[in-house]
Amino acid sequence: MDSTWQDNKLYILLLTRGGGSGPFHWISFFKESAGGHIFHAVDSAPNGHKQWRLERESSLGVYGTERLVAALEVGDDVQGLRSAIDEATNEVWAKADTTSESFCCRKFLMDCLAEFDQRGIIAIQGSINQVQEEALAVAMLDGLSLIPPGQGRRVYKSRFSK
Repeated sequence: MDSTWQDNKLYILLLTRGGGSGPFHWISFFKESAGGHIFHAVDSAPNGHKQWRLERESSLGVYGTERLVAALEVGDDVQGLRSAIDEATNEVWAKADTTSESFCCRKFLMDCLAEFDQRGIIAIQGSINQVQEEALAVAMLDGLSLIPPGQGRRVYKSRFSK
């Protein structure tokens, strides 16, 4: 799967969900040129309560690569910005109202993209909502097609990122 990912790029990944709210689990993925990976996601606690936690992982395997439905590149050149991405993600997490009924992984990721855009980590043309709709369209177009597991998914470049 690594062969489809380009260095110094930021991606939105949508994975199938085994239950919970919505059809997809939304995570961000940063591929570093040094071979490092960082995934940011929020997930509800495994005890079934509406308690959320911020997760940082170094492998998509934690989420199950067979669950990958869609990949959308939203950051074209984020070389050397891992610390800035982590800092912005932590700030969004610190401000997040995780007790709200509307809080979910999609909302958290969209808030992170807005923060990345505001800080100049990525450049969004248009609105964050347009990026969200585009990711959903990619999932519906590509992800729900009958591609056998293990054969990989196409990575799309967002029309709304510079």
